[in-house]
Formats: sequence, structure tokens, C-alpha cells
Amino acid sequence: MRNKLLDPTRQRHGALAYTGHCYACGADIRYLAARDKCPRFYCSQACMGKRPPKMALAEQAWDKPFAELALEHLNSGGSLNALADMCGVHRQALYVWLERAGIVRHVEWRQREVAS
Repeated sequence: MRNKLLDPTRQRHGALAYTGHCYACGADIRYLAARDKCPRFYCSQACMGKRPPKMALAEQAWDKPFAELALEHLNSGGSLNALADMCGVHRQALYVWLERAGIVRHVEWRQREVAS
């Protein structure tokens, strides 16, 4: 009786919506068998590694690709801890994401202007 009161279209909080396509490469996903009750979100483990579920959720929440979001935040003076909190992951996982996206820290040295 309790299940009848719940909306069947409701998604779990923080869960990806089932689209029928891989979140990384966009390939069609079919169930392995009729007995499978859990929807699949990725076509392979390699695709899941390229764009993990939390990265996909962060991109949906901020309406930007992760690389663009990270570059914009870090170039404006934001910290890695704040970016990790924005994406909902630990800082060490964020380092892996940045490495996969090809984003590296580059310090630019310049000479200070001397006040006369």
C-alpha cells in the first residue's frame, strides 16, 4: 500500500536519471536480460571511468562541462577544496578528474611594478 502512494517517476536524491544512453559516449544501452531491474547508465567500465556519476551530476547541476567549470573556478582564485565541495567529491578524486581532463596547475611569474 505504501508503494502506491509514492510517485513512480520519482528519482532517488543524487541519482542519475535513466536516459537509455551511456553518459560518457552516448551509445544506446540495452538491458542484459528481462530479469535486470536496475537500469544501466554506462555501456562499459571504461566509460564509467571517463565520466563518473558524480561528475555527470556536477555537470547537470552547474550546466557546464567539468573542464569548463574547473577552469573558470580555479582561474578566478577558487580553491581545490571549494571545487571538490561543489562537485561532491573528495579532493583526491578531484585531482584524478583534473588529470583526466588535462588540466594542470601553471604558475606564471612576473615582475612586480616598483612604485616610484
